[in-house]
This record gives sequence, C-alpha cells and structure tokens, in this order.
Amino acid sequence: SRRAKPSVRLTVILPPNSTSRPALPLTIGLTCGWLTLTILSSTLPTLGLGQTLHVHAWGVNDSNANARTVTFSVGGSTDAVVVTATSGKFDCNFYVTQQAAAVNVETGSCNVAGTMVAPTNNSWTVSNTAAIAVLVSGTAATAGIMTFGGIYEEVLR
Repeated sequence: SRRAKPSVRLTVILPPNSTSRPALPLTIGLTCGWLTLTILSSTLPTLGLGQTLHVHAWGVNDSNANARTVTFSVGGSTDAVVVTATSGKFDCNFYVTQQAAAVNVETGSCNVAGTMVAPTNNSWTVSNTAAIAVLVSGTAATAGIMTFGGIYEEVLR
C-alpha cells in the first residue's frame, strides 16, 4: 500500500535586514492550520537621525465577518491593527523613525476596505540598541481566513 506523504507548511522567516518577499500569497486561518503566523522576522537596521524603517503588508480577507489582526512588533512594543472586513482588502504601513540619538518612534495605519484604521498602540518609542527584533504577524479568528498578498521592509533615507 502507498503511504500518504505528510503535509508540511513552512513558517516564512526572512533573514535579518531582509528586503526580499516571502513566497506569497500566504493564507492564515484554521483551515490552514495556523491562527497566528509570523510573516516577517528581521532585526531593526541601524538608522541615522531622521531615517525611517517602513514595513508594508497587504492582503484580503475571506467572506465572513470574523476578527482578523495584523500586529507589528519592535523590541518589546507591539501595535495591533484590526483588519476585519468581509471580503475586504487590507493595506498596512508601519514606520519606525529615529528622532533622537537613542530613540525610535513608531507610527502606522491600515486601509481596510477603503477605511483608514489606526493601530491600537500608535506612536510609541523604543531605544535604539543593537539587535532589536522587528516582527509582523497575522492572526485570524477560528473561522476567519486572511491571505497576505505581499510584505516588505525598506529603509527610507
């Protein structure tokens, strides 16, 4: 008899300071085996005064009204954006700008089905030290599905 090969789904982790995109589209939801998935993992690059790290993620939700969230984390601080919209597209931008010698300030916003949505913890600071983790994750409700169409990070000078 033939044995079925196990199904393997890889968690997409990008190398530090990566500007490449993972294999997308990437679907998150109970039917895929993930409710929360880190889709970008890198290290905050050294920013000069006034320079900004920009992280951009976009995708679409399935046809139900269950909650979905995109979370942006730098160091120990997180910023969650609820992107729930039935069959709605989401387009999220997060920014970390060095405004002083040792301080980075984060801001962000998401366009969810044509409506601008502010993150829950917009505008916080994180010290500018070595090896600060930068993460972006998606969370779908038990019956909700979200598909990330793309994600990237870049330094704006």
